[in-house]
Amino acid sequence: MEKVLQYMLTGLAAGSLYALVALGVVLIYRSTRVLNFAHGDIATLATFVAFSLLTNRYSFPVALASSLLVGAAVGVAFYVGVLAKAQREGANLLGMVILTLGLALIIQGAVVWWWGAEPVSLPFPISDTRTYKLGPVVVSQLSIATMAAGLVGSFLLYLLVQKTRLGLAMRATSENVMAAQTLGIPTRMVSPGSSWRPRCCSTRSSCWTRFSRASPLPCSAG
Repeated sequence: MEKVLQYMLTGLAAGSLYALVALGVVLIYRSTRVLNFAHGDIATLATFVAFSLLTNRYSFPVALASSLLVGAAVGVAFYVGVLAKAQREGANLLGMVILTLGLALIIQGAVVWWWGAEPVSLPFPISDTRTYKLGPVVVSQLSIATMAAGLVGSFLLYLLVQKTRLGLAMRATSENVMAAQTLGIPTRMVSPGSSWRPRCCSTRSSCWTRFSRASPLPCSAG
């Protein structure tokens, strides 16, 4: 029984962050009807930006905030500069999906060119070796932090989608684009407004890579 509880706790720690990523993937798909295959690669880029700042002795909050901004900026720039233009010119969904695949390959190549193909150690202020005993199970400081990040992130996403005007616009756009446009909702701006989606994955990636090493592979541990 103790082993079952230990495995459950470990699974919750990793699963909470995967759930956060899944929320981002689903939300951007519901808003744009485009499955973004560059989702993980944007997070990879953001994580390596954080790695560069941390190795240059910037504080962790600065590195984290910068990585989130980079992920959001790449998402907005790609939508405004590529996807929105493709939509205006009548591109179908398959064509736009292929564009996201192109972005993924570009980011992968840029990351490997700039940081190399070898996994690197990511400095992190939370220890993965310091543990606490909770009854029959043992939990690491990092596991507690990852579960907290997943819960807080999910709650913030809930507040954004359910309690803000942007969230209302996103829900209306996902249900019926034409009706949303009739009501005056700028549907083309809803997707750039959802650009925090890469931030979810980059936050998850920053936490997850502490379990091992940061790798150029999208949203993976080395």
